[in-house]
Amino acid sequence: MIIDLAEDKANILFNALENFPLEGNEASFKMSFHSFLKVRFLIGIRTSHITLQQLESICIQLKMPDDLWNKLKKVFSDANVVLFGFDEGETHCTYKIYAEFLEKNSSIIQQTENNKHSLLQYTGYKWDAFDPKKSVITHYYCYPFISTQTILKKIEKSYQQSDSQTLLNIVQSIVNLSLKRIFMKNPFMFLEVCDENSQRKSFDLNLYNAGITIGSIHQYLIALQEYFEISDQPFYSFLFRIKRKPFGHLSGGIDRNGIEFLSVYYDI
Repeated sequence: MIIDLAEDKANILFNALENFPLEGNEASFKMSFHSFLKVRFLIGIRTSHITLQQLESICIQLKMPDDLWNKLKKVFSDANVVLFGFDEGETHCTYKIYAEFLEKNSSIIQQTENNKHSLLQYTGYKWDAFDPKKSVITHYYCYPFISTQTILKKIEKSYQQSDSQTLLNIVQSIVNLSLKRIFMKNPFMFLEVCDENSQRKSFDLNLYNAGITIGSIHQYLIALQEYFEISDQPFYSFLFRIKRKPFGHLSGGIDRNGIEFLSVYYDI
């Protein structure tokens, strides 16, 4: 029942965006204990291709809470891209809208070379597609020109509430494999993530420049599947279908409910 209803909710978003030129199309899957969520996508629109009035119309169709909309419209003029996301969970579905500030931050670091301070890269506005009163705002802070050693330390800190060295070792292995293949690092590749009014502490690492596929990290994904005690099916068949897709982001840590998770993003 939830699957049919979720499909309806996803279609509302697709229909709302169908007349806009899209900026990328990214999917992901999320793993946590006994949980494997694979219907997750993210679609972008440059703010030069959408007006505030058009954005408001989309938000109304998605039943975005008024308090979230009032905050989003205040930062719209500073954003270069608006991203629209959808997650299908086991008991609920989530709409997400992100404001990205990449161009603003690029200008800042050009003026202050080797900037070591964090910059707000994204703000995410998220709400339950079935019960919009359940909502959260998430902030993503980038650290320009961060070193590999510092990235690994911050990932370790994201899992600080966890007592599992096994999970941390697997995640660090994926990161090390990817970073060795990146010759010119994106200054905005690492993000620290936190929710307003929740215990979430996580990271997001952009590894597209490594130029590898999902199949390249197959052994680590199987290790994660075993660690999170996810059944072989449908995990194996899903992994086989996407093995040639470009590996993009790695996101993980402790979610707002205090649960360990890891998400893998790939280019559709």
